[in-house]
Amino acid sequence: MNATSRGSPQARLTRERIVAEASRIVLSEGADALSMRDLAGRLGVSAMALYNHVGDKGDLVRAVTSSALRDLKLPRAEDWREQLRLVFRAVRDRCVENPALPRLIERADLREPKLFEPMEVALAALAKAGLTGADALRAYFLLIGFTMGHVAYLIGGPFRALDLSRAISEGKLNPVAFPLTVEVAASAADWNFETAFEFGLDTIIAGLERGRD
Repeated sequence: MNATSRGSPQARLTRERIVAEASRIVLSEGADALSMRDLAGRLGVSAMALYNHVGDKGDLVRAVTSSALRDLKLPRAEDWREQLRLVFRAVRDRCVENPALPRLIERADLREPKLFEPMEVALAALAKAGLTGADALRAYFLLIGFTMGHVAYLIGGPFRALDLSRAISEGKLNPVAFPLTVEVAASAADWNFETAFEFGLDTIIAGLERGRD
């Protein structure tokens, strides 16, 4: 009986199984942990067997990214302000559910239409607010930049050099030289990322609304 006989791991191997296992690795260990050799070992096959179903690692990364985006839902609202909130909450929540997604999108040579759906819905909302062309594009990138920056901070924590709590605990910030910074540091102890995200969205949307006048 050869290696591809009925019931063997290689015989049961499909593109769907490969992508599902790769997605599990990415979700639990991060995008940079994905390797063809390790993936093959987990599936009980040789690395070469994978290439009967995926073109190369780039193809696999694209497939994993597409899988992570497949069921992304973007709720709709009539009011343009609420529509923007719904779109960027959905993007944020998906990235929090799958922390590897921003890195996957960065690495994948992918022009997946699903990636552009939040942009299309956001631009439609901005058009209702009277923003079109370059102004609409600037507003979109302001919102997506804020959202992805928030996600990066939530998942990875502050940049080590800008960790306020540690700077104060290590005596790096003199209260005389940095009175306001030291004063607000107490707020970081019970920081709520959800509240901070909503505050940021509301602030940007309020600015966009004032810009219409």
